[in-house]
Amino acid sequence: MARRDGTTEDVNEGPLNGSPAPSEGPPDEQPSPEALLAVERDRYLRLAAEFDNFRKRTEREMTEFKRRAADDVLLVLLEVVDNLDRALETSGDCTDQDLFDGLTAVRAQMGTILDREGLEPIDAVDRPFDPYEMEAVMRMPSADVAEGSVCREVLRGYRGRGYVLRPSKVIVSTGTEEPDVDNGENFNQRK
Repeated sequence: MARRDGTTEDVNEGPLNGSPAPSEGPPDEQPSPEALLAVERDRYLRLAAEFDNFRKRTEREMTEFKRRAADDVLLVLLEVVDNLDRALETSGDCTDQDLFDGLTAVRAQMGTILDREGLEPIDAVDRPFDPYEMEAVMRMPSADVAEGSVCREVLRGYRGRGYVLRPSKVIVSTGTEEPDVDNGENFNQRK
């Protein structure tokens, strides 16, 4: 670059970023440790605030997502409630068979909804007890069912989407013998 006095200056030799060259002014001063600490503290506080805002936003979004998912299921269940209301309105003018048929149809509708949501009942009766799918509420003797197998289902369980939503509550067979009741007597003799 040409100067007014006729000499030239190499463009690459000048100071960077418009700061004065060491010979043109006072030497660059290093910031004090306190100033550096204040800058880093400010940066840390900003980052912590950003993270806190992100966490709160994520929680709000998850809450909203869960609410919307529940709303979808509730809208489908309202169809079942509507059919039950219709059945109750007409129950005074129908026979027992008509009422039974109506309840059977509503139950079938509910089964269709559960199928559509990916749920399936757990078949527990006459199967060996499985603690991952079943909850034993009682043991009882049964001549018809082998020991350790389920002889009766108290409450049906459901699985879907790769996990057990609700385990079956079952009664487990002890075979043909009475179940062992430990009252503290003869404990050492059984070992």
